Amino acid sequence: MKDLLELFVIYQNPSDFRGKFVVRGQVAQSDGSIRPNKEPLGVVESLDEARSLVPAGLVNLGRSDEDDPVIVECWV
Repeated sequence: MKDLLELFVIYQNPSDFRGKFVVRGQVAQSDGSIRPNKEPLGVVESLDEARSLVPAGLVNLGRSDEDDPVIVECWV
């Protein structure tokens, strides 16, 4: 299984960090699965703070209607 793409997801109010914004890295695998990083990139108070943690040069894809409601946006 080969890593294809690293992405970052911003969550608002996830069950493990109530009332916070959380940025988590994930890696898309060649078999179509997504492997989340074990630790969040950051846990912050605002969306602007969360966006500042996303590595420079990435593109905001927003969110999909099928996404979990706590997902704010995804960056690739």
